[in-house]
Amino acid sequence: MSSKDQLATVRRIAGLLAAADGAAEVAGAMVRIGCDLLGASAAAVGVLDGAGRMRALAAAGPSPTSAPPSWPGLAAGGGNPLDEALATGVPFVWPPPADKDATTDQVLSGEQPSWVVLPLVTRRSVTGVLSLGYRVPQAIPPERRALLEVVGHLCAASLDAAVVLAAELQEREILALLGEGTRLMVSEIDPDEIVSRLATLAVPRLAPWCAVYVLEGEELRRVALAVSEENPVATTLRSFSRVPVAAASPLAVAYRSAEVQVITRITAEIAAAYPTLEPESLFGAAEQGPWSALAVPVKAAGSVVGVMSLVSDRWRDGPGPALLHAAEGLAARAGIALANAGRFRAEQRIAELLTRALLPTEEVRLDDFETAARYLPAGSPVAGDWFELLSIGGGRFLVGVGDSAGHGIEAASLMAELRSAARAFAVGGYGPSELLCGLDLLMATTSSDAFATALYGILDAATGTVTWSSAGHLSPLAFGPGGAGYLPTRRAPPLGCRSGGDLGEDVVVLAPGSGLVLFTDGVVERRRGEIDLQLEALRALVEQEWDEAADVLADAIIGQLCEVPEDDCCLVVLKRL
Repeated sequence: MSSKDQLATVRRIAGLLAAADGAAEVAGAMVRIGCDLLGASAAAVGVLDGAGRMRALAAAGPSPTSAPPSWPGLAAGGGNPLDEALATGVPFVWPPPADKDATTDQVLSGEQPSWVVLPLVTRRSVTGVLSLGYRVPQAIPPERRALLEVVGHLCAASLDAAVVLAAELQEREILALLGEGTRLMVSEIDPDEIVSRLATLAVPRLAPWCAVYVLEGEELRRVALAVSEENPVATTLRSFSRVPVAAASPLAVAYRSAEVQVITRITAEIAAAYPTLEPESLFGAAEQGPWSALAVPVKAAGSVVGVMSLVSDRWRDGPGPALLHAAEGLAARAGIALANAGRFRAEQRIAELLTRALLPTEEVRLDDFETAARYLPAGSPVAGDWFELLSIGGGRFLVGVGDSAGHGIEAASLMAELRSAARAFAVGGYGPSELLCGLDLLMATTSSDAFATALYGILDAATGTVTWSSAGHLSPLAFGPGGAGYLPTRRAPPLGCRSGGDLGEDVVVLAPGSGLVLFTDGVVERRRGEIDLQLEALRALVEQEWDEAADVLADAIIGQLCEVPEDDCCLVVLKRL
């Protein structure tokens, strides 16, 4: 081949390699280059893995029997023909004339009597070989050796660039996956949703099959499953939704040991962990193709609470370090999310108990009056809203509603403090305005930034007179035979805003058949929609249902206006008979 022809060949090879996208396409282009441009009848590309073993990436030949070998089990330093390529980094012919022995037949078998081996050198290290098979014996004169060395360098550089790019893309995907896992960690508080999203995040980016198991009694129970494509092993195990913790199953071992389990073959001990499954069926499924599995413990607050199981037919001998890191990182983030969810639920339970302990539990009976109170927290039984119905002696009763800012334990604690203080002030003879001023002063000594709104009234049951005052709260709704309307309210700041003055009081006399509805803002406020529209909806509803019993009217308000509350809802209905 002339120098001009060699230059043209090199240019064509460079173009073919440049057009390939990804390691698999580059390897495919390499075997086509060997067969189409270098005259080989067969070609194979092999690369060294982390253990120094040769692994085939691509092969081509005119028939299955003439296809080059995949070098199963071939390791560097084993005294085989590839050692020369790995040691020298220069092209060579195998076998040398009259030197084709049994080892050669075993390693470079096929119909081609002669093989040219081109080492792939990257950063001064041989990372693989391109082997070219010929039906006639080959020789490598100096001019041909120069061409083959150039071809080897071009192929090595292209394959290395593809591998580096694939590693960078995988790293980006892993970072994106772990980023989603972090968002899960900080945004989700429902344990069931956490394990479900853990499985869907893993599939298909980590594996095509993922299941999540949590402890239930003495068993690990599957609580989430995500599948993008079936795998024979995973399909065979699909029916096992429960695994005893004491079993030899890798799931149970991962749970007990708190260590990742990598499974590349089904052993008799593993098969025995599934008593209702014939071992032959599990072994048969494992032999249907390459597969590997991972069992990754999920830890919350330092303890193993579950196991994430991944099964894939894309891994030959288990996942690589990057994928293993991603699986462990995702499981760790899910564990933190579960720990956060557990703490949140514990806080909810505490606040729920606190709220229930502090709200009235016994119905207050008033002569000639009906009363009804409703309390509906938004999302959980924890709230800062409160209501009051309390006899304070002499035929007088304290009635009121309030709303401390926020949710959870802090709001419930503030609610408890204000409600208890209000009771004490009322029993001590304070009127509504004095009572609210006392609460404002109390907040000035106990909290720097908390605030609350409240409306309190004193009912004289004998006369039907209600004297009331408001601290930044919505006006009471009066109703009766003549209709329904909001009572005029004096403007006053909420509790905690240090008003320091008399809030003033208003008086309304309830005639027989008339009454009041006291409510917190959750009954009428919506994220979408004007509050005036919701206030009118409440007024119209009460005007329509005014002649119903207090209980019926309270249920109608809750049922129609607070079906899906966006904020805590609390109300008191007071009706004179």
